[in-house]
Amino acid sequence: MASFNSDTAGKASKTDILVVGCGVGGCAAALALRRQGFSVRVCEAAASPRLSSGSVAGGVQIAPNGLRALELIGGQALLRRLLDYGVAAPHGFRFQTHHGDLIAQLQVVVDSVDEHEHEHEHEHEQHEPKKHSEESVIRWDRIGGVNIRRAAVVAVLLEALREQRDVEIEFGKRLVELVEGEDSVCARFGDGSSALASLVVAADGVHSTARGLILDAEYAKPRHTGFISFGGIASLPGVQLPSYYAKELVFTLGPRCQLGFGRFGPEPSSCSSSSSSSSSSSSSSCSPSSTSLSELGGEHVWMWWTHLRHDEELSREQLEALPLRARCELLVEDFTEPLRSAVLESSEILRTQIYDVPCLPVWHRGRTVLLGDAAHAMSSAGGQGCSMAFEDACVLARLLDGLKLDGDTDSEQLESALSRYSAVRKARVEPIIRQAQQNDARGYARDGDAAADGWLALKMKSLFLWMMSGFIARSLRKLVFADFV
Repeated sequence: MASFNSDTAGKASKTDILVVGCGVGGCAAALALRRQGFSVRVCEAAASPRLSSGSVAGGVQIAPNGLRALELIGGQALLRRLLDYGVAAPHGFRFQTHHGDLIAQLQVVVDSVDEHEHEHEHEHEQHEPKKHSEESVIRWDRIGGVNIRRAAVVAVLLEALREQRDVEIEFGKRLVELVEGEDSVCARFGDGSSALASLVVAADGVHSTARGLILDAEYAKPRHTGFISFGGIASLPGVQLPSYYAKELVFTLGPRCQLGFGRFGPEPSSCSSSSSSSSSSSSSSCSPSSTSLSELGGEHVWMWWTHLRHDEELSREQLEALPLRARCELLVEDFTEPLRSAVLESSEILRTQIYDVPCLPVWHRGRTVLLGDAAHAMSSAGGQGCSMAFEDACVLARLLDGLKLDGDTDSEQLESALSRYSAVRKARVEPIIRQAQQNDARGYARDGDAAADGWLALKMKSLFLWMMSGFIARSLRKLVFADFV
């Protein structure tokens, strides 16, 4: 990373912390750091907030540990907003055959589980999402997970961030260079503008520019895992589903694929763009009213997803050209209802290539530190991507608490805090990345067009999952209840 003389850095005012990236990790980090008293500036490469499934991959589940981190960052108010636009899955995960027969249940939060005497009964009713009143206390340790659109998570965090003072948010700021000074970093953007900060938190995603700027070339690009994640959205009007579909994420083992299925909240409405009044730069922004979550449109929907092996890395155009909708019929031809209809009648097909960032030697250099997918992207088969980013934000903010990033802080103190953050978080996330890789390898066929597994192969998979379910559930509980702060 290049260096500069602060005397020649221009007359730009210096911010305590510059956050690069306005996704889930960047927004959470900015909120956590602002609440520790730092002035924060957020710069995002996209021209406007990514608040639609067309710009942000469909849905995520926030695990209990992710909810805990968000409560530490934003309190009960932040959890309440999140739950108002997501769907709480109080139990955990259900694994079943493609005929709907139960294989195993993984109860992540044991104390939240209702009586199971009627587990095998089909209670034909739709459960409306529970709204949380201002008086209710939300217990993160009593929720198995929250199913929510990724775009809605961004909207929730962005709205909370805009309510803070001493926070600037700018769009259309594509990072191109980081220049290190004695007590600051100058970030330069593609539009010719720059920003000066005492610390840069790079949360610019799996294809992070900052990662390539501060680390050796071999770490600049993420690893292509050889899998494509694709899925769809189905409203299923008038379809009566067994009650467990409203309580758990359901994973169905079929001859040609493993299919995830769950209920998710609505998508936020688009955010309007406007030009900044600053004469030195142009940025897109949203007023608080234009990003109000009261404008979340549409109904709660059912979403499904699966992973397909595709060894060749594709361009965006090649990915969009894949005939995935046509492939759906083959994948679920042996499935029973309602899953078959949910897949074949999807109103929208979403797709993305899966990348990860398995193990970086360091997460920071000088006054720039990586966070979220920029540091540790993982396959969605791990179920912890967003939650790990929220933990990152929480831990970084706590380790920086008490430091004054105005030039008076000893560089050794800052180095110590960033080194501690890197060490603690690497130890936490790297085993999860490896587990996500193993989940992909075990759970998904090498090619979705391959011949169907035989009866014996499916029986063996089901038997293995049933035998290991207790161990897997205990491992999940150990993960989500670990003390990460």
